[in-house]
Amino acid sequence: MSPLVHIHRSSPGGSTISLGIIPPPPGWSSPSRPDNVTAITADQAVSFPDGTDLSSVLPARLGVFYQSGGFVVLHMTVTSGRLVWSRESIHPPNSRPRPLRRRATTYTSLEGDPVVVAAVHYPIIITCTHAFHLTFYSLLLPDGSPASRPVQIGGMHSDVSFHPATLSLFPASDTAQQFRAALTYCTPLYPYSWTVAVQEFNIRTSSTSGLTDITRGECWNVGRGDEDIPDHVWPRKLHPIIGVKGRPVGVGTDGRWAVLAGQDNQIQVYSLPTAKSGSTKPAPIAHSHTLLAHSAAITSIALASGRVISGGRDGRVLVWELDEDTDLEDPLRGRTVAYVEVRPGGRRPKWRGAAGADEEEEVEREEGLPHPQSISGAARSLFLPRLPEGFEVRDEQRRDIIRQLAFDEEKIVGLVREGQGEVLKVWGFNG
Repeated sequence: MSPLVHIHRSSPGGSTISLGIIPPPPGWSSPSRPDNVTAITADQAVSFPDGTDLSSVLPARLGVFYQSGGFVVLHMTVTSGRLVWSRESIHPPNSRPRPLRRRATTYTSLEGDPVVVAAVHYPIIITCTHAFHLTFYSLLLPDGSPASRPVQIGGMHSDVSFHPATLSLFPASDTAQQFRAALTYCTPLYPYSWTVAVQEFNIRTSSTSGLTDITRGECWNVGRGDEDIPDHVWPRKLHPIIGVKGRPVGVGTDGRWAVLAGQDNQIQVYSLPTAKSGSTKPAPIAHSHTLLAHSAAITSIALASGRVISGGRDGRVLVWELDEDTDLEDPLRGRTVAYVEVRPGGRRPKWRGAAGADEEEEVEREEGLPHPQSISGAARSLFLPRLPEGFEVRDEQRRDIIRQLAFDEEKIVGLVREGQGEVLKVWGFNG
């Protein structure tokens, strides 16, 4: 609910250092007509030289999208502890924000059709609006020179896709002229359940002609598990498609797994199919297992590289490992490896291991003999209580809610609502 982008740097002591504030372009926003930010995404094509301290370097490019439909691509560096930024490319807005006086007298759930999900991998940008209009942009002109205004190279629209959704964009070859994109979104199940689907896109650019070709790839849907049964077999048993009941709150994918969380304390995990040679129809998405996550409703979820991080109304951030251990007779699926407790009163949260004990209190154990606390911790993760049907947490009870999560190999970043305000908190995997 602000047109300003605040840039911070986290320190090992738990505090943050403000590096600067980035405003929208001149003329886009004013105190009476604020043009609020609707989405922020970092460039996935950033590469750092060897020996660079990643904790002190910002992404080279950042895409900032505003409520009016316009967006900018920022180039940012940190020099002597100062933030230095410039606008590399500017896409003008589609509409003018309404004045605050009209916003106070008339109600609209969301003005216009702003971008809510985006992915950037230089020089390609993909945006997804609230009404599921997909638009593809290029930051390079046909002659290969940088474009001061993003060049639109294609667009698509869907009437059967629903948020929450996530976009992924990565190069399909070493020449950086072929890209693959995947949109993971929610699809309805009669009468009031939801499941996931994945739509792939192929993007090919030409350095000689400057043309860009966008084709729609495979669309993966969740199967019932009876696809291998011949059609002539009778009676045919129908299996239900597994999804979440109520409104979905988060979805994520990493190319191998897809996760979906609803308004309860469960996370549905799906295994994405792999292309089969000689197959005439795409393989379905298979439901893998269910994670009983929190003792209260889930509020946010994130997935990357086989690791899931979930936040709930119980004030905990849970870390899960989805990858199977093929060396064991009974593979572990959905192991809780650690969690963070967001405690009320401003106290510093502690990073805890799978057993629920502090790192400095963990006891070394012999090979092959698990610690008793780890057994009890695993049992608690399997038998956490669920909210009763129809139970809703009142506003005065929602004190520490993890509203949004993001993470990489080193840190977890969470947006936590405390009372009437929101705080950005950072946790490290190393404690």
